[in-house]
Amino acid sequence: MSASLSLSYSVPAAPDLTFRMFTTPFLLKQWLCNDCKVEARAGGKFFLLWNDGNHAVGAYTAFEPGAHLEFRW
Repeated sequence: MSASLSLSYSVPAAPDLTFRMFTTPFLLKQWLCNDCKVEARAGGKFFLLWNDGNHAVGAYTAFEPGAHLEFRW
């Protein structure tokens, strides 16, 4: 059996800064993960890695630079 979960969260920060924090490898590594690969575009994938062996994979589903961003994990 598979399950689905959908969450929506508005970040209380400037849209352009929030957009950069979720799409710029250097900034992602500063606050979220130890290493990453990012294809910053609509439909692009991202890979987040931590030194303890954990990882996350996702894709950007909506991409309006500096204004709106959605992604799936």
